[in-house]
Amino acid sequence: MDGYDRQEDMMKRYFEMEDLFKYQIELNDEISELTDELNALPEIPYDLDKWTDTLADIDKKSFGLSDFKKLFSNSKKYEKLIEKRETNAAKMKELVVDNLLDRIKEVLDK
Repeated sequence: MDGYDRQEDMMKRYFEMEDLFKYQIELNDEISELTDELNALPEIPYDLDKWTDTLADIDKKSFGLSDFKKLFSNSKKYEKLIEKRETNAAKMKELVVDNLLDRIKEVLDK
C-alpha cells in the first residue's frame, strides 16, 4: 500500500467516524426527548383494580388510559433507540481499533 492509498483510507475512516459520531448525537437527543416525555407522564397506579373502578372520576393529572398507550409506544421507541445507540457505539469502537491496528502495523513496518 503506498502513501496515497493510506491517506485515502485514513480520510475515509475519518469521515465515517464523523458520520457515526453525528448519528450518536442524534440518537442521544432523541433518547433524551423520549425520557423527558416518559418522565412527564402521571404516576402509574399501584392497584389497577381500584384504578379501573375510578376511571370515570379521573382528572387530567391522574394516569389515564391514553397514558398507557403513550407509555407503551414511547417505551418501545426508547428500547429501539438504545439498541441503535449500542450498535452505533460498537461500529465506532471497531473503527478506532482498526485505525489503531493500522498505526501499529505502520510503526512495525518502519
